[in-house]
Amino acid sequence: MANAEEVTNFVDNLETSLEAVEVFLSQLFTTPLDILLRDLDPLGRAKLEVNVCFAINTLIFVYLRMEGANPKDFPVIAELERVKKYLIKIRQAEGKYKPKMSVDKAAAGRFIKHNLSSNKVTAPLLNFEFLKLKERKALKKLLEWRMNLKSIIEQAQQKRRKMK
Repeated sequence: MANAEEVTNFVDNLETSLEAVEVFLSQLFTTPLDILLRDLDPLGRAKLEVNVCFAINTLIFVYLRMEGANPKDFPVIAELERVKKYLIKIRQAEGKYKPKMSVDKAAAGRFIKHNLSSNKVTAPLLNFEFLKLKERKALKKLLEWRMNLKSIIEQAQQKRRKMK
């Protein structure tokens, strides 16, 4: 549980954020959109229009949550995802967006296997790994047989101890 100070700080931050949204929206509602867009360059226009759309859809999302409805049952989620794509495009145009790096696992595996196969120490291990994959069922049966043999030997040793 959060203590009273953390809750108070959270409420203060929420209040500050809501005041900032209220100021932003009041400017939008008092000035016609075409006048706001007239003085902006194309990128600025796109940013304003997408941010207004995102703000409206976010408010709808919050309203649905406050009413106890599941926002996933409404098209607002799809609209938010669509608007997020446009936000990413705008960030790309501004040069602020850096796509997340991803690893091609298959290519990395080939690269590692190729480099390790030339190593005299690891090459036999790779061949064993290949055999393990190819003969998985046979190895599993071999391990089961080994475990059974181990338990039979232990039982025989226990019988010998009892006889002595």
